[in-house]
Amino acid sequence: MSRIAGIFLFIIGAMFVLVGILGVVISLMNAVKGKEALAFVFGGLIFVGIIMLAVGRSIFKKGEPIGIVPKPVEGRVGNFLANAPETREKDGREYEVHYVTPVSGKNGRPSSLHVRVPCATPTTMQFHQENWFDRFSKSIGIAREYQSGDEEFDTEVYVRCPSEAYAELYLADADRRSAVLAIRKLGFKTVELTGSQVMAFWPGFDPAKHDHPELVSAASDLLAVLAKDVPTEDPDNAAERGDRTKGLLAFLWVIAIGYACTLFSLIAFTPVHASDLLLTAAPVFIGGYVFFGWIAAFLIGGTSNAHDRWGTLMVVGFVLHGLGSVGITAGINGLMDPGPAVEREQLIINKRTHTSSGKNKKTTYHAEIQSWIPGGDSMEFSVSSSEYHRITTGKSKLHLTTSPGKLGIEWYQGKRVIP
Repeated sequence: MSRIAGIFLFIIGAMFVLVGILGVVISLMNAVKGKEALAFVFGGLIFVGIIMLAVGRSIFKKGEPIGIVPKPVEGRVGNFLANAPETREKDGREYEVHYVTPVSGKNGRPSSLHVRVPCATPTTMQFHQENWFDRFSKSIGIAREYQSGDEEFDTEVYVRCPSEAYAELYLADADRRSAVLAIRKLGFKTVELTGSQVMAFWPGFDPAKHDHPELVSAASDLLAVLAKDVPTEDPDNAAERGDRTKGLLAFLWVIAIGYACTLFSLIAFTPVHASDLLLTAAPVFIGGYVFFGWIAAFLIGGTSNAHDRWGTLMVVGFVLHGLGSVGITAGINGLMDPGPAVEREQLIINKRTHTSSGKNKKTTYHAEIQSWIPGGDSMEFSVSSSEYHRITTGKSKLHLTTSPGKLGIEWYQGKRVIP
């Protein structure tokens, strides 16, 4: 669960950073003087996002808490052969143990322990701890999981299987349900039927902290129960049928990414007041995002892993839909603009430069003009380097061609400095 939490924080952090950067850029682009507070708010969003990225990355890399791992002795760590499968035997039955040592650094990984027993099955199946998202997804109909009728098992374990009929056959045996629960009580996080073996998996396993003399032996006994007399036929023929939702999922990703690409309309239809665009785009985002989520759930829902795909689509889609809502609003406002265009010449009352920090420094140039809105604050626009150096404060003017916009968001078609 800790690694899942890390991934979740990382994704949300990235979302905050992207939305924050977009907000800062839009709020400063031709921003009305005095509205720097809006950029400050988005800057705070970036700061929070960076913290979440750092925390999420740290949690993901650590996985489960790892204690002091004994130093390898002739290729072994405690009772385990390090980083290589090891075949063991109990009561004439062979099983495999595979301990992977932790690796720190940029491409690090947590330690893990696998215990495997041969088992041929016509499909795959995974048993995980049921979490709040599993329960929520089932309650609203996105995910559908086989329910065995065993209250303890159904409450504690979430079953992912492409064939509900095979899950019903396999879990009809109470001994198998008890074995899954018992393996989890030993400390293993996941039990899985891969098609050729049944495996118990423990991420973040620390031999010095978690190992005891009967651990892998007890796990192998329980895995043997899961491998005994398994159903050999899948009534649903899931392997031959394939996954019908993959094409629909790809289609939804194309729609979401394509929608985000409408952000490029800002290049052609740049708003005079960025805050007007953001306020108008907000209800577009809320309504569209909810509708997109409902359509996605309808198209790809109904399987035991549908919510995994839906959740990823919605988290990343939050950013994509936010960008698209701003882009589509700007596009409609400009493309359907009834006009007419207005030519304006405003006195340049100040100019300034801004040089970014970091290795690749970049200087941007800005001109501040008097607002044409009665009682409005001054306004600032970006200009080229050559235009900037031709400006004489209090004398030069900025020529603007603006249009009212279909949605009432004033935007400019062009600008140039008049020395």
